Amino acid sequence: MVLFLTAFSIFFYYCSAGWMTLLLLFRAIADYYLSWWMSKANNKTAKKTILSISIISSLGTLIYFKYAGFLTSCFSDIIGSNFCVTSVVIPLGISYYTFRSISYSIEVYRGLTTVPRNLLDYIFYLTYFPIILAGPIVRAGDFFQQLDKPLESNASMVFSSFFLVMKGLLKKALIADYLAQFNMMVFDNPDAYTGFEQLMALLGFGIQIYFDFSGYSDIAIGTAKLFDIDLMTNFKSPYFSSSIQEFWRRWHISLSSWFRDYVYIPLGGSRVSKLRHYVNLCITFLLSGLWHGAAFTYVIWGGLHGMMQCVENLLFGKKKKETDKKQTSSLKQGSIV
Repeated sequence: MVLFLTAFSIFFYYCSAGWMTLLLLFRAIADYYLSWWMSKANNKTAKKTILSISIISSLGTLIYFKYAGFLTSCFSDIIGSNFCVTSVVIPLGISYYTFRSISYSIEVYRGLTTVPRNLLDYIFYLTYFPIILAGPIVRAGDFFQQLDKPLESNASMVFSSFFLVMKGLLKKALIADYLAQFNMMVFDNPDAYTGFEQLMALLGFGIQIYFDFSGYSDIAIGTAKLFDIDLMTNFKSPYFSSSIQEFWRRWHISLSSWFRDYVYIPLGGSRVSKLRHYVNLCITFLLSGLWHGAAFTYVIWGGLHGMMQCVENLLFGKKKKETDKKQTSSLKQGSIV
């Protein structure tokens, strides 16, 4: 089954991205053997060196393909030249499989997961077709554990899988795509519409991106479930949140938790001085904004969310922590549909 699904996943990605499939396979092979050498290293210095090589190579690939144009454009503006890289084609899903690649290497270094028994299993993890283009960002340890269990299939599992897929398709095709048509008409020519229509387009865009993204997540989770692979819930009614912090625990959960575990906590998290804590929040959200897109608008968007987190923490403090603990506990008991 793993061999068949891996072959299908590679073919699926090839149909979407063409020759960029070679880049994905190269990334998978490099990750696997670097992690294997890291697991065999005898001292911490060697392990750190191999981990650094793995992370730098992953980030270097992402930066070149996704941010080369943006960075060279900024550099050109600073020095007053016309030099800019504009011909780089961004491989589909590179942001997602790069983050899965980095989290895998870090988990191996920390001893949280072991190197899979063969290269095929890792290629399967990195290329798995339901999540290759837009997540969720699955952790390697959770994924590999499920490969060892016997494949189960029953009517209940099939029905629940198809229910998720159909729910996702309805969100995406019936709601998000139709809203997108209206929103784009208004955004393309705002002067031709009234203030009320512009407001509706603004609100509609928020609804559009939620149903679009959560719809795709439902499709991915449902499709994976057909093959008896469980993926984490990626959205839990984020627009019903009572705070910015709660919102980010409900919105794109796999990405939020990735930045928490691999950026925010390594920077020191909240176990530092208040000023440093706020700096850590801002850095995390600035990087999150940049991850979403190579433009200053995304960086500003991330910075604003970081600032709002700081303000909320500063104003509400202890009271907010108690409320958040209760809400987090209730969210763990079951998702809100």
